[in-house]
Amino acid sequence: MAGHNRAPAGAPRSPSPNPHLWGGEEPGEANPFSFREFVRSQGRGAAPRGASPKAAAAPPPPEASGLSLRPQEPFFPPPSAGDTLLDEEDAEWSGCYQPAAVEQAHLAGPGSASPGPSALESFYCDRTDWSGLEDSAPWPLDESDPLGYADQSLASGGEAGEGPYHPLQPACRELQEENARLRSKINQLHVFSETQTDKVKTLEKKLEENKIKEQKEAWDLEAMVQHVEQNLQLMTKRAVKAENNVIKLKQENALLQVQLKNYKTENETLKTGQSASLAVVKQNADIALQNLLRVITNSRSSIKQLVSGAESLQVVAELLKSIDRISEISDDGP
Repeated sequence: MAGHNRAPAGAPRSPSPNPHLWGGEEPGEANPFSFREFVRSQGRGAAPRGASPKAAAAPPPPEASGLSLRPQEPFFPPPSAGDTLLDEEDAEWSGCYQPAAVEQAHLAGPGSASPGPSALESFYCDRTDWSGLEDSAPWPLDESDPLGYADQSLASGGEAGEGPYHPLQPACRELQEENARLRSKINQLHVFSETQTDKVKTLEKKLEENKIKEQKEAWDLEAMVQHVEQNLQLMTKRAVKAENNVIKLKQENALLQVQLKNYKTENETLKTGQSASLAVVKQNADIALQNLLRVITNSRSSIKQLVSGAESLQVVAELLKSIDRISEISDDGP
């Protein structure tokens, strides 16, 4: 019973268990194939083991035929006021009940019950947990007592007047306890599923926020990459321009170096030519100086000659003056 898997939320819900499978009867109609009718028919027709033929031929007690004036407990007790939670959860319960396993559990008796696992383990277990019930050997059935109620009634004290429903009451109690446990487990699982759905919603919200954040970061990164690419293009252009300028400067430097070499050679040639011209000029100056000295000496001699000539001319002039005086005196005398 604890191994039913819960269907997903979107799956169609299975209908509620068929009341005919549990021996229930619709109002105004009896189901001859129900478990209760089978037990009633077997209770009417079967006699306890070890009874005499007269006892077997005797009519069944009113409890066995369902005609007793004492109120009988139904096979499944009616839902009480505390079962409203189960009715509310039946709308969400989509599992399918297994009547065969329940009948085997009833036939196995209360002694085969084992302590149940935890809520989650009992909820998520599968049909392999029923292997002990399905593989257990069934009770040997007799034609006169197919359900084995005679032995149980004799073992309980030989009270045959209570009918075949007396051994089923512990199983009903166990089913009630198990239903209560299952209700608590279902409540726990509902709370757990609600917490899990809340966690899933928060995680989905965080996932959406992370997606938006990652998308924004991706856009920012793409914009930054584009900006870096533009900067790289500008830097490459500047680098190419700088390389061209460097090549031009190298060419100009080579030309200037060639011109410098030419100027150096020309300067050296000028220096050598200037020294030669200076020697020639010096030589010419020496020759001119010598000629000037000769002219000076010649001018001195000529000056001396002129002075001597002037003196002689002066003497001649004085002689002429004296001659004129003499002539004048001579003219005046006679």
